[in-house]
Parts: sequence; structure tokens; C-alpha cells
Amino acid sequence: MIDDHLKSAPFVPGRPALGTRRVLVVDDNKAAALTLSWALELQGYEVFTAYDGRQGLTMALREQPDILLLDIAMPEINGYDLCRKLRSLPEFRHARIIAQTGYSQDEFRRRSQEAGFDGYIVKPVDLQVLRTEIEG
Repeated sequence: MIDDHLKSAPFVPGRPALGTRRVLVVDDNKAAALTLSWALELQGYEVFTAYDGRQGLTMALREQPDILLLDIAMPEINGYDLCRKLRSLPEFRHARIIAQTGYSQDEFRRRSQEAGFDGYIVKPVDLQVLRTEIEG
């Protein structure tokens, strides 16, 4: 099921992203992860999808994405801890890591900055805001 934000998104299917960018979406809500991945693929991004923090770490190491979209509230390894782990690795020090979460309070934004996130997007994801965050 595609949410209303995707139905009304101003993205144009088939329009390539700036260069070929590799994006990893990590979210324990499979429907949300797949929907976001699908929308990014339509924009020309090469997208990988993981459904928990452990799988996200493994996939990040294997695929070496340029951009990582991490849900904050995941079991076992949450988005903050995953971001910290990735930032500790030389290959991810300059990657663009964006938090995607249902939490809009300032406390969560502050914690995301402390963990090393470059951006912060509140769900449901507005695709124009996402594109702006991705392209930095």
C-alpha cells in the first residue's frame, strides 16, 4: 500500500537522481522500508533495504552506500547506535546518514545530532524534504 505522501509526490518517475547514488534504507517496518525504497528507485537511485539494525550494518559493509536512511526506533540495534557504529568506521565517516523517525520532538533531533546523523526526517516522509536531505 502506498501512502498519501507517495501518491501526491512531485517526484517524476524515471527522472534520474544526480549521478548514480547508492542508498541503504533501514527500517523495521517492512511496508515503510519497501515503500520508501520503491520511491527512491523510481528516482534513479540504486537502493538496498534492510529490516533491522544488524542486517543494516551487514548490508552497509557489503554494499558501501553513499547515503543511509536509518529508522531510530528499531529493536536490538536502534538507529542511534547503528549511526555511531557506522561513523566509527573509516568508510562511513563521510557518508550521508539521515534519521527517519516518527519522533518530532527537539530531544530526538538533539540525540540524532550527537549520534552523528547529518539529517533528520519525520515520518511520514515528505519526498521533497527527503530529496533535499539526500542531496545535502
